[in-house]
Amino acid sequence: MFAPAGLTLSGPVVRETESADYGACRFALDGRALVFRIAKTTPTKPGQFFTLWKRASAGAPIAPLAFDDEADFVVVASLAGLFIFDRAVLVARGVFSSAAAPGKRALRIYPPASMPLASQAIRTQQWQRPYFLALAPDGSADPLRTRSLFGA
Repeated sequence: MFAPAGLTLSGPVVRETESADYGACRFALDGRALVFRIAKTTPTKPGQFFTLWKRASAGAPIAPLAFDDEADFVVVASLAGLFIFDRAVLVARGVFSSAAAPGKRALRIYPPASMPLASQAIRTQQWQRPYFLALAPDGSADPLRTRSLFGA
């Protein structure tokens, strides 16, 4: 889906074994570092859930990704499409750790068709909506929208 948008894989895909349940991997697209996850549907809450953390070394505690980590974008696959979050929004929303926020180790996403009821979930869906990329049944996406989400 990236090729029709003129975006090129620019390095190996590195799988993250500790978060394999979420399809965790890292790769570069046109020289920009991407962290990829597949969100899971949970039985009791609307939306979908995924983990997003790092471990400094084997046996060390898990920690949120930080604003200065090698992660220009976080791409999350949902049932209806992809969320493509850039580093700036993840820092601003307190997902990545920074001097202003401790960061988060997991996140819930709300695709446009999701109908959250809790006010916090509705607010989360509202800020996430601009970063959603709908996928056609064949897995393709609007090339112009794809490029715009990657700032290309």
